[in-house]
Amino acid sequence: MSVVTTLGFYGQTEDAINFYREAVGAEILFLMRFRDSPDPAYLKPGMEDKIFHATFQINESAKSGQPT
Repeated sequence: MSVVTTLGFYGQTEDAINFYREAVGAEILFLMRFRDSPDPAYLKPGMEDKIFHATFQINESAKSGQPT
């Protein structure tokens, strides 16, 4: 069974993904930073390098991390 979960990390997405990579060998499948967002309305000063959306996989389950 495959499970896809959306998680919100309140601006700490990169730290969370790095934790999951080290703790359980998570693999990043997709990563987009705010500066790369197709809608510039999402870009706020100081957020350029924060992760807007990322998908990572732990074993057979994909996780989707995005701001909340």
